Amino acid sequence: MTKYREILRLKSLGFSERNIAQSCGVSRNTVAKVLKKAAEIRLSWPLDFDMTDSALERV
Repeated sequence: MTKYREILRLKSLGFSERNIAQSCGVSRNTVAKVLKKAAEIRLSWPLDFDMTDSALERV
């Protein structure tokens, strides 16, 4: 499962997409897609506690 929360958290800390991909065990394309979609729906860190990875996947 993709670690959506972790991707957004690491991006907010200024990590590169390459470093995020390595840390989360996903491809750079996955990181780019997650960040693009988050920007489209204006989703940013910090997230509400009820926004789990499962909830983010549905969005």
